[in-house]
Amino acid sequence: MAELTTLESKLGEVLGLAMAAQGATEKVIKLLDDGDKQLEVELKKVNEDATRIEERCTEVADSFDGKKTAILEKALMGSLELAAEEDPQAPA
Repeated sequence: MAELTTLESKLGEVLGLAMAAQGATEKVIKLLDDGDKQLEVELKKVNEDATRIEERCTEVADSFDGKKTAILEKALMGSLELAAEEDPQAPA
């Protein structure tokens, strides 16, 4: 993996968090009761925001010559780490 500057590394972290936020909001929406429509609306907005952030971060990563792959790898690693954390509420 290419050596990343602090800025490029932080961009990867933000991108990874945006990816993780999308997955987390989707999981939470599935757990909601029928009476939680307002919360569902808000979570869908958060999911849409995270999608836009991911798109913008990917566009910025494109601007770094020869670093896009390394930035995306950092993002994916961070996203996977967050997803792997155990959720005490998750069914076994």
